[in-house]
Amino acid sequence: MPSGRVHLLIGAAAVALVVFVFPKMVSIEAFLTVPIFLIYTLLPDIDIPTSSISAHARKFFLVAALMGAVADYFFPNLYVLLFAIVAGVVIVAMTFATHRRFFHSLLAGPLLAAPLIYVGWVWFFSGVLGYYLHLLADGEFFSGGLSS
Repeated sequence: MPSGRVHLLIGAAAVALVVFVFPKMVSIEAFLTVPIFLIYTLLPDIDIPTSSISAHARKFFLVAALMGAVADYFFPNLYVLLFAIVAGVVIVAMTFATHRRFFHSLLAGPLLAAPLIYVGWVWFFSGVLGYYLHLLADGEFFSGGLSS
């Protein structure tokens, strides 16, 4: 199983390959999605308590849930409330998930990237492709991502 650094290097190599092979596809928006792509190459390991993505994600989602709850109290809005609830659900899922189960499935990539649709479809596909690249590097893509 590759480490987080290896996943980032594979992701950076994939970005470099796309830029080299398809230079006319490179746009400002595509360039801005590179950090999302790289974050999503680490995301399937969010259920490993010692992974770097897990430590940062716990802090992020805890702050997001608290800020969303406070913001919803002062400025009631369905989307803010849903954001706070989703952030809380992710924290609970990270706590009880076992490694190489849900977060290493083909379904998890599009589900976790779904909020990026509100930013744009390019962002969503960047997240999904980064996620699937992680599964491919782990050798779980073609098995459906649910190995024992």
